[in-house]
Amino acid sequence: MKPKSLLALGVVAAVCPAALAGTVGPDVIVGDMPSTRFWGSSGGINSYSIGTTSCNIGDAELDWFEFSNRHPVISQNVYRIANDRFMQIGQGWLKHGFAALEGSLCSPCINPAPGTETLDPGCSDPYGSFLNGGQSRLGPKSDINPVTGAYSWPHTARGQTGNSIYKRIQVPASDLQVAGAQYFIASHYVTPDEPAFGNDLNNSSYRRVNVSGNNLQPTGSTQREKYAVEAWSDSNPDVTLSLVDIPGDGRFIVASLAIDNGDGTWRYEYAVQNYNSHRSAGAFRVPVPAGVNVSAIGFHDIDNHSGEIYDNTDWSSSTAGNQVAWSTQDFESNPNANALRWDHVYSFWFTADAGPEDTSGQIDIFMPGDIKDAGMTLVAPSGPACVADVTTNNTNPGDAGYGVADGEVTIADLAYFVEQWVAGNGAVADVTTNNANPGDAGYGVADGQVTISDLTYFVEQWVAGCP
Repeated sequence: MKPKSLLALGVVAAVCPAALAGTVGPDVIVGDMPSTRFWGSSGGINSYSIGTTSCNIGDAELDWFEFSNRHPVISQNVYRIANDRFMQIGQGWLKHGFAALEGSLCSPCINPAPGTETLDPGCSDPYGSFLNGGQSRLGPKSDINPVTGAYSWPHTARGQTGNSIYKRIQVPASDLQVAGAQYFIASHYVTPDEPAFGNDLNNSSYRRVNVSGNNLQPTGSTQREKYAVEAWSDSNPDVTLSLVDIPGDGRFIVASLAIDNGDGTWRYEYAVQNYNSHRSAGAFRVPVPAGVNVSAIGFHDIDNHSGEIYDNTDWSSSTAGNQVAWSTQDFESNPNANALRWDHVYSFWFTADAGPEDTSGQIDIFMPGDIKDAGMTLVAPSGPACVADVTTNNTNPGDAGYGVADGEVTIADLAYFVEQWVAGNGAVADVTTNNANPGDAGYGVADGQVTISDLTYFVEQWVAGCP
């Protein structure tokens, strides 16, 4: 058993400059992730564990009873940003807490109660990476209702051990060998005595790591009370985040990013984190206006392992109904389908020939309940520009409205375009790739030259009136 006092270990604990937050009730956060441990490899999979130090920033004791369902469980995950894409590349089973020390990482720990069965207000508790990798105390995420913090005791597979990768964070070795990538670790504490006080939405933190051989070396500081996907938005201010709260359930975070490919197309990237929704997500939907062409649709999830009950079948995608949609099996067909479960991040992407705008996406909730779906703001393709709408109607050359689209296609648009085409004004008259015919891949894409093909294409669109 761990000694109660850090002083008994000869540890000098750092004191945070911020004072104890004093939220009502127990409130556990991840105060630090000071270390990681590499345990070995098997079949191209590396295994790790993460050291975590928790802090109780609330004003009441936090339960930490080992031989019951009244202690925290601790998740451990690994993420990567590469080529503007955020992905979860590793996850482990949950460490079940077994004793609480009384340190002063986040604030002074003053007059803690005796014993190891509570973490007192203002105090911190360290678990080293060795302890958090101990297989006998690792249990599956499927045991936990993350909304209530409830789980059965003893937990599934308690006491069971295996080879070096069993139950621990599993990361394909190839995922750690991507040039120019950034890597992150994250942890999330879930405990049954917080939800009643509403203190369960700040229990995760992340920290950057450097890959050195098979080792993950923490660098910088732990980003306290931040969702894992915030590592993406913190590193790229163009990433948009939306919080999605399901009444009576939990929270999702949806991150989105549009990248201009410089060739008339954009890549759309999404990362959806299920922070603590028990009901989970069964589909993710992004609107795509009529007339926008979509290609290179992709999906990435994180595999369950070591006997976890959930399926690992990849989500399927479709483009019907003016949307790109990804989905798994429905609950009625397979309650253990590969839904987006709590403490998982799934990534989605596609390429489109239309630039971005803020619009509304949708998550379909997997488990039955009154709320079937939920919307959020994200970036997605805008409607295609109408090539034939180039000027305000009833204006003449030199008027203020001349050369400004107004949503209507009339003779004024044709007159303006012909004028600009004769003048060789590429900003207006360059509307298609030269030497391309209707139906060719390059038709309707500017190429930097003004030729007869541009006039032909414009007249065609003007006659059609545009979509």
